[in-house]
Amino acid sequence: MNKGVSDGVWEYDVNQLVIEDAAGADISATAGAQMNIVAGELVITFTGVAAEDVEHVELDAAVGVRLPIDDSTDFDLMVTTTTQEYDDDAAPGDLVSEPVIAVTTNNLHFEIQGEVAQAVTVLSAQGDVVDSLPVVDDTVDPEPDTVVLYEDHGVTGAQGDETLGGTNTDGRVINFTYTARTQDNDNSAAGMTDGSVESEGIVSIELDKTLSDGSWVFNAAGMVVTGEDGQTLTLTEDTGSGGDYTVTGLTGSVMTIAFANPNAIESVDISGAVSIQLPIDDSTDFDLTITTTTQEFDDDNPGTTITSPNPNTASTSNTLHFEIQGVVGEAKTTLNADDDLGGTAVVGTVVLNEDLGVTNAQGNEIPPGRLIEFTYDAETQDRGPGSDNSEAITPYRSR
Repeated sequence: MNKGVSDGVWEYDVNQLVIEDAAGADISATAGAQMNIVAGELVITFTGVAAEDVEHVELDAAVGVRLPIDDSTDFDLMVTTTTQEYDDDAAPGDLVSEPVIAVTTNNLHFEIQGEVAQAVTVLSAQGDVVDSLPVVDDTVDPEPDTVVLYEDHGVTGAQGDETLGGTNTDGRVINFTYTARTQDNDNSAAGMTDGSVESEGIVSIELDKTLSDGSWVFNAAGMVVTGEDGQTLTLTEDTGSGGDYTVTGLTGSVMTIAFANPNAIESVDISGAVSIQLPIDDSTDFDLTITTTTQEFDDDNPGTTITSPNPNTASTSNTLHFEIQGVVGEAKTTLNADDDLGGTAVVGTVVLNEDLGVTNAQGNEIPPGRLIEFTYDAETQDRGPGSDNSEAITPYRSR
């Protein structure tokens, strides 16, 4: 028996052979069958009885070919049976005159279709209040993990202006880690001699920020992509004149990274490549859902996807729920008054004369007394364009 180009291994059990003589009697126990691998071929011989007594052999449960994991290499199985003709008028074991042997060969072609599998993915982030746990399989825990963060990093200035590295114009940046790899990106093809490679590839990664009003931030230098040999790939973005991948949807809710040659993409890490810039004072809760789509290719025809009956793509999604806690800020206030010496005092002392500085001839003040006038303005720190206006001025309560 010859298994051609297959990298499978023979699995056999001599005790499962069914051997009968001319009368149909089972002689399996006495036939002395031996199964040996010779130059990669499986050979069955009989030594326990006279050769002419072996009339019928069944291999049904005795022989198989065990393929390596993820091996979809097509191959031919060739089974050859050799028979000898004996002279039934002569002494047992005497052969007839030439020719004394005949050979019969049967062939089966096995076309092994690849089967696409969902990518292995991990999505996680750390929160200000509760650290999240990596979401490995949403079917086990259908509720998305929650990450609790403060708006604007929880920092406000003395007058309610956010202080973020010396600026008050940027809101919170949502960072997260996400990796995806094909399920056969495990060096399963390393032991194959027929040139087989991992036959799955990553087609695209889709990110949906749902209700968030934040903006996508993409940094190509932060994306790490590896190929079928585990080596890091240097890819160029296609901005209209050709490239290895495209990035679309940066101005919308859903952004997509799509690869031009999925068969070459075995793993992608976007942890340092994608983030979400929230507006200032934005405390809107939202879900982040990331979906990776993989595709199965025919490793006997490089670059060709598998065909029916199996689907050639599969997708898997992970979700994190971000709960953005609002942070109260001091109101922005202004208190002014004009003094009698000229000028306006915002912080400091206002100098005024009593009774407007007017008296009558006898030194008696002219009623009424002085009216103290001033201007005061107060507004919440999140009042303005781009904020969600979630603060309000409430009556003062003494402590």
